[in-house]
Amino acid sequence: MSSSCTIHSIGIGFDFSFDEAAATLLPHCQVHMLDPTPTVVSYVARQASRHSLPNNLAFHPWGLSARAANVTMRNWWTHTQWRPDADTAEARAEVAQRHRHERGDGGGAGSSGGGGGTRGPAVASSTMLTITEVRRRLGGQPPTVLKLDVEGAEWEIATLLPACGAQQLMFELHGFLSRWLELLAALSHAGYTLYRVEDGRLAPLAATTSHAEPSVYGNIVLYLVRAAGAA
Repeated sequence: MSSSCTIHSIGIGFDFSFDEAAATLLPHCQVHMLDPTPTVVSYVARQASRHSLPNNLAFHPWGLSARAANVTMRNWWTHTQWRPDADTAEARAEVAQRHRHERGDGGGAGSSGGGGGTRGPAVASSTMLTITEVRRRLGGQPPTVLKLDVEGAEWEIATLLPACGAQQLMFELHGFLSRWLELLAALSHAGYTLYRVEDGRLAPLAATTSHAEPSVYGNIVLYLVRAAGAA
């Protein structure tokens, strides 16, 4: 990695260990964590008050979207009582229930499914920004690394990723295999090469009225690097 770099980490939830480790191991890098979820904003503030974070690690209460807007959010993350620093049997049961029913739809890329969904009370005033506006606010240059982990809301901005300008991409994809392949083809055309795949949960689906052919559904984590000089 170059002598100066920036990392934009979109969607951190209640775990920013990657971001803290990156800031510690790469002191020449500026690491920006983004997540608009109110419960996550509060959690990060509590953690920052309890122990010192690296000077090159910053948090911003924003999410990514195809257009800038203030949105309401309604999903597991907006109303859960569970926190890593408040682990109880009741909270663990809630987490287990979430994993059984994990499927959100989003109004943008936050920590876990954005503003759609049907579970929990709506929470107002979450700020969603475009990739261009985030870049403008964070120095004006494309990030060296763009990390995206937003539990299904990635499709709100997926078509913008090939032109994001990042040297490296790390992201989790959800949904149908056919959509993954379309996105990978667009990224390849933009000069990105896939160099690592982490298997997630994959399941074959039989043909249905909405999907005429059998398909594969699930989630997977992909790592790509952009060739030097790629347009």
